[in-house]
Amino acid sequence: MLSWSRYVALGDSLTAGRDDHEPGGARVGWARRLAGILTARTAVPCALTNLAADGADVTAVLEWQLPSVARFGPDLVSVTVGMNDIRDPGFSQDRFAAELCLDAWSMPAAADPGLFGPDRIHPNAGGHQLLAAACADLLLAG
Repeated sequence: MLSWSRYVALGDSLTAGRDDHEPGGARVGWARRLAGILTARTAVPCALTNLAADGADVTAVLEWQLPSVARFGPDLVSVTVGMNDIRDPGFSQDRFAAELCLDAWSMPAAADPGLFGPDRIHPNAGGHQLLAAACADLLLAG
């Protein structure tokens, strides 16, 4: 059972939900899907505040998104940054405290081109659902 019910997501276009839209056009994304899965699996409503934004980089996460977290008083914060930031020699994962890390690229499904949107970078609805389910499995294990 979860000991928390408030969740804030930080990051770039991946966490903002690019290439995953409702029929009316609103973005969904893995972070929102994760909140729904956690609610369904635990019967505890999981409220999401998604501060992620297209084009955000490590600086944006650290200087704008992370300081904003305190306003929401979350029990869980997830941080996702773009692959360009991770490859940047100046990037240090030590700047983020993390207990759990999902290596999505190691998942066999990551090689399925049918799980990506038109830009072939961001997942489509199916890819976002896969990420959300894998995150839920990780969070609810044990």
